Amino acid sequence: MKLRPNPTYRTKAILLHDDDVHYTPIEMELAFQVWRQQGQYRVTGAFARCVVMGSDGKWKYKSCGNGGYYNMVLTGLLFTHISFLEYYSSEDPMMSQIRDYVDKVFNCEDVAFNYMAAMLSCTSALQVTGPQVAFDARPPGGISTSAKHKKTRHECVDDFKNILGYMPLKNSAVHFGLGSKG
Repeated sequence: MKLRPNPTYRTKAILLHDDDVHYTPIEMELAFQVWRQQGQYRVTGAFARCVVMGSDGKWKYKSCGNGGYYNMVLTGLLFTHISFLEYYSSEDPMMSQIRDYVDKVFNCEDVAFNYMAAMLSCTSALQVTGPQVAFDARPPGGISTSAKHKKTRHECVDDFKNILGYMPLKNSAVHFGLGSKG
């Protein structure tokens, strides 16, 4: 499981990233410094996503426009506090239920992690972007390109809200980037 902490880690900061997306050292340093100075108890990352209420009254997952609001950041590049990983992998019955759900649909681990972090911190995620788009070496047939990927994610965001009993995600329009003031 990607979100299980290694018990030998002696740090607060944990970097989660996909091995098929590459970043420059400057982008990594920027994301770390924003996390360290602004968001140690938030998820801080590059790839923002939105969860919005659909016309059918259910929550929907979508990409966000650059510079607009967002309420999640994906684990493709994300700094987080180790305590979030500890809680995500804990024996708390709600977290066990969420992990079982993720295992069943083989999707939405990053969404679940954002819900949990927002629930614990009562704050929004933080987006950090570098001067260029990260090099994406994902194969064209990956899980996120399948026809049912988006449908599954729509279901996840609504089901996680039901498991938690409320919508914990908070909208944010704060964007950190090189040369920006946030």
